[in-house]
Amino acid sequence: MEEGGLSNEKLELLKSFVNNRIVPKCKLKDVCNKLEIMIKLTSINKDLTSRTEKYGDTIYSEDLYNIGLVDEHYFIVDRTEVTTYCIEHYNEVKDIPNCNKIVCKNQDGSYRKSNTEFIQSYKLIKLLLANKDTLLKPICYDDNIMNTQFYDKVTEYKTLEYPNTCVKYQTYKPKEITHVIKYTSTLKQKPIKHINHIW
Repeated sequence: MEEGGLSNEKLELLKSFVNNRIVPKCKLKDVCNKLEIMIKLTSINKDLTSRTEKYGDTIYSEDLYNIGLVDEHYFIVDRTEVTTYCIEHYNEVKDIPNCNKIVCKNQDGSYRKSNTEFIQSYKLIKLLLANKDTLLKPICYDDNIMNTQFYDKVTEYKTLEYPNTCVKYQTYKPKEITHVIKYTSTLKQKPIKHINHIW
Protein backbone atom coordinates (compact mmCIF):
# COMPACT_ATOMS: atom_id res chain seq x y z
CA MET A 1 0.00 0.00 0.00
CA GLU A 2 3.02 2.23 0.54
CA GLU A 3 3.81 1.95 -3.18
CA GLY A 4 0.23 3.01 -3.90
CA GLY A 5 0.72 6.28 -1.98
CA LEU A 6 -0.70 5.45 1.46
CA SER A 7 0.56 7.94 4.05
CA ASN A 8 2.96 6.87 6.81
CA GLU A 9 0.32 7.58 9.44
CA LYS A 10 -2.15 5.23 7.74
CA LEU A 11 0.58 2.66 7.13
CA GLU A 12 1.15 2.45 10.88
CA LEU A 13 -2.59 1.90 11.41
CA LEU A 14 -2.54 -0.77 8.71
CA LYS A 15 0.17 -2.68 10.58
CA SER A 16 -2.27 -3.21 13.46
CA PHE A 17 -4.39 -5.39 11.13
CA VAL A 18 -1.46 -7.50 10.01
CA ASN A 19 -1.02 -9.99 12.83
CA ASN A 20 0.58 -12.62 10.62
CA ARG A 21 1.44 -12.99 6.97
CA ILE A 22 -2.15 -13.62 5.88
CA VAL A 23 -4.77 -10.87 5.98
CA PRO A 24 -8.18 -12.45 5.30
CA LYS A 25 -10.52 -10.72 2.85
CA CYS A 26 -13.19 -10.50 5.56
CA LYS A 27 -10.96 -7.96 7.39
CA LEU A 28 -10.65 -5.60 4.40
CA LYS A 29 -13.89 -3.76 5.20
CA ASP A 30 -12.58 -3.00 8.72
CA VAL A 31 -9.22 -1.93 7.27
CA CYS A 32 -10.91 0.45 4.83
CA ASN A 33 -13.17 2.01 7.44
CA LYS A 34 -10.33 2.47 9.93
CA LEU A 35 -7.97 3.98 7.32
CA GLU A 36 -10.76 5.91 5.57
CA ILE A 37 -9.87 4.45 2.19
CA MET A 38 -11.50 2.32 -0.46
CA ILE A 39 -10.00 -0.86 -1.94
CA LYS A 40 -10.81 -2.37 -5.30
CA LEU A 41 -9.60 -5.96 -4.95
CA THR A 42 -9.07 -8.13 -8.02
CA SER A 43 -8.31 -11.76 -7.29
CA ILE A 44 -7.49 -14.78 -9.41
CA ASN A 45 -9.50 -17.95 -8.93
CA LYS A 46 -7.96 -21.38 -9.34
CA ASP A 47 -9.24 -21.56 -12.94
CA LEU A 48 -7.44 -18.23 -13.65
CA THR A 49 -10.66 -16.23 -13.95
CA SER A 50 -10.77 -12.80 -12.33
CA ARG A 51 -13.10 -11.48 -9.68
CA THR A 52 -13.30 -7.82 -8.61
CA GLU A 53 -14.79 -6.62 -5.32
CA LYS A 54 -14.91 -3.20 -3.68
CA TYR A 55 -14.36 -2.64 0.04
CA GLY A 56 -14.93 0.51 2.06
CA ASP A 57 -17.39 3.37 1.97
CA THR A 58 -17.86 5.24 -1.32
CA ILE A 59 -17.24 8.56 0.49
CA TYR A 60 -13.55 7.54 0.47
CA SER A 61 -13.50 6.90 -3.29
CA GLU A 62 -10.84 9.61 -3.81
CA ASP A 63 -8.50 7.33 -1.82
CA LEU A 64 -9.10 4.27 -3.99
CA TYR A 65 -6.37 1.61 -4.03
CA ASN A 66 -6.32 -1.04 -6.75
CA ILE A 67 -5.05 -4.20 -5.12
CA GLY A 68 -4.47 -7.66 -6.58
CA LEU A 69 -4.68 -10.88 -4.60
CA VAL A 70 -3.01 -14.06 -5.82
CA ASP A 71 -2.32 -17.10 -3.69
CA GLU A 72 -2.61 -15.18 -0.40
CA HIS A 73 -0.30 -12.40 -1.67
CA TYR A 74 -1.56 -8.82 -1.98
CA PHE A 75 0.07 -6.43 -4.44
CA ILE A 76 -0.63 -3.00 -5.95
CA VAL A 77 -2.17 -3.18 -9.41
CA ASP A 78 -0.02 -0.71 -11.29
CA ARG A 79 1.55 -0.26 -14.70
CA THR A 80 4.61 -2.41 -15.27
CA GLU A 81 7.34 -2.02 -17.85
CA VAL A 82 6.64 -5.21 -19.77
CA THR A 83 4.33 -6.12 -22.64
CA THR A 84 2.04 -9.09 -23.13
CA TYR A 85 4.02 -10.19 -26.19
CA CYS A 86 7.25 -10.29 -24.18
CA ILE A 87 5.74 -12.59 -21.57
CA GLU A 88 3.95 -14.87 -24.04
CA HIS A 89 7.06 -15.21 -26.26
CA TYR A 90 9.70 -14.86 -23.58
CA ASN A 91 12.00 -17.69 -24.69
CA GLU A 92 11.96 -16.29 -28.22
CA VAL A 93 12.74 -12.66 -27.30
CA LYS A 94 14.63 -12.83 -23.99
CA ASP A 95 18.04 -12.17 -25.58
CA ILE A 96 16.90 -9.12 -27.57
CA PRO A 97 17.77 -5.75 -25.98
CA ASN A 98 14.71 -4.06 -24.44
CA CYS A 99 12.62 -7.18 -25.05
CA ASN A 100 10.18 -5.89 -22.43
CA LYS A 101 9.00 -3.29 -24.99
CA ILE A 102 8.27 -5.72 -27.85
CA VAL A 103 4.60 -5.71 -28.86
CA CYS A 104 4.62 -7.82 -32.05
CA LYS A 105 6.75 -9.48 -34.70
CA ASN A 106 6.77 -7.82 -38.12
CA GLN A 107 6.46 -9.79 -41.38
CA ASP A 108 10.16 -9.23 -42.10
CA GLY A 109 11.10 -10.94 -38.79
CA SER A 110 11.96 -7.75 -36.90
CA TYR A 111 10.12 -6.74 -33.75
CA ARG A 112 8.05 -3.64 -33.14
CA LYS A 113 8.62 -1.97 -29.77
CA SER A 114 6.49 0.49 -27.86
CA ASN A 115 6.74 2.47 -24.63
CA THR A 116 2.97 2.83 -24.35
CA GLU A 117 1.66 -0.74 -24.42
CA PHE A 118 2.89 -1.95 -21.06
CA ILE A 119 0.51 -4.09 -19.02
CA GLN A 120 -0.79 -3.83 -15.45
CA SER A 121 0.83 -5.91 -12.71
CA TYR A 122 -2.34 -7.96 -12.29
CA LYS A 123 -2.27 -9.06 -15.93
CA LEU A 124 1.45 -9.77 -15.64
CA ILE A 125 0.89 -12.10 -12.67
CA LYS A 126 -1.98 -13.78 -14.49
CA LEU A 127 0.19 -14.36 -17.59
CA LEU A 128 3.03 -15.71 -15.47
CA LEU A 129 0.70 -18.17 -13.77
CA ALA A 130 -0.82 -19.24 -17.08
CA ASN A 131 2.71 -19.99 -18.37
CA LYS A 132 4.24 -21.12 -15.08
CA ASP A 133 5.68 -24.34 -16.56
CA THR A 134 8.03 -22.33 -18.79
CA LEU A 135 8.35 -18.97 -17.01
CA LEU A 136 8.40 -19.81 -13.31
CA LYS A 137 10.45 -22.21 -11.28
CA PRO A 138 9.80 -23.43 -7.75
CA ILE A 139 11.53 -21.67 -4.91
CA CYS A 140 14.17 -23.97 -3.50
CA TYR A 141 14.80 -24.34 0.18
CA ASP A 142 17.97 -22.42 1.03
CA ASP A 143 19.23 -19.97 3.63
CA ASN A 144 17.63 -17.02 1.79
CA ILE A 145 14.12 -18.44 2.04
CA MET A 146 14.75 -19.62 5.60
CA ASN A 147 15.13 -15.98 6.65
CA THR A 148 11.63 -15.07 5.43
CA GLN A 149 8.16 -15.74 6.73
CA PHE A 150 7.52 -18.03 3.75
CA TYR A 151 9.97 -20.75 4.72
CA ASP A 152 7.13 -23.26 5.15
CA LYS A 153 5.72 -22.63 1.66
CA VAL A 154 8.64 -24.34 -0.07
CA THR A 155 7.78 -27.67 -1.65
CA GLU A 156 11.05 -28.49 -3.40
CA TYR A 157 14.18 -29.58 -1.59
CA LYS A 158 17.25 -30.08 -3.75
CA THR A 159 19.34 -31.35 -0.87
CA LEU A 160 18.87 -32.41 2.71
CA GLU A 161 22.17 -30.87 3.76
CA TYR A 162 22.17 -27.82 5.97
CA PRO A 163 23.43 -24.59 4.40
CA ASN A 164 26.86 -23.49 5.63
CA THR A 165 25.33 -20.47 7.36
CA CYS A 166 23.35 -22.80 9.62
CA VAL A 167 26.28 -24.96 10.65
CA LYS A 168 28.93 -24.04 13.18
CA TYR A 169 31.79 -26.48 13.17
CA GLN A 170 33.68 -27.06 16.38
CA THR A 171 36.77 -29.11 16.94
CA TYR A 172 36.92 -31.41 19.90
CA LYS A 173 39.73 -30.75 22.34
CA PRO A 174 39.95 -33.11 25.28
CA LYS A 175 40.34 -31.38 28.60
CA GLU A 176 43.46 -32.02 30.60
CA ILE A 177 42.96 -33.41 34.05
CA THR A 178 45.04 -31.35 36.45
CA HIS A 179 44.11 -32.98 39.74
CA VAL A 180 41.87 -35.72 41.02
CA ILE A 181 39.84 -35.45 44.17
CA LYS A 182 38.45 -38.61 45.71
CA TYR A 183 35.51 -38.54 47.99
CA THR A 184 34.66 -41.30 50.38
CA SER A 185 31.61 -41.63 52.49
CA THR A 186 32.04 -41.97 56.23
CA LEU A 187 28.36 -42.60 56.91
CA LYS A 188 27.38 -46.06 58.00
CA GLN A 189 24.78 -47.70 55.91
CA LYS A 190 21.89 -49.21 57.85
CA PRO A 191 20.98 -52.78 57.00
CA ILE A 192 17.86 -53.09 54.89
CA LYS A 193 15.12 -55.23 56.39
CA HIS A 194 13.30 -57.53 54.02
CA ILE A 195 9.78 -58.44 54.92
CA ASN A 196 8.15 -61.32 53.17
CA HIS A 197 4.46 -61.00 52.62
CA ILE A 198 2.12 -63.79 51.77
CA TRP A 199 -0.93 -62.74 49.86
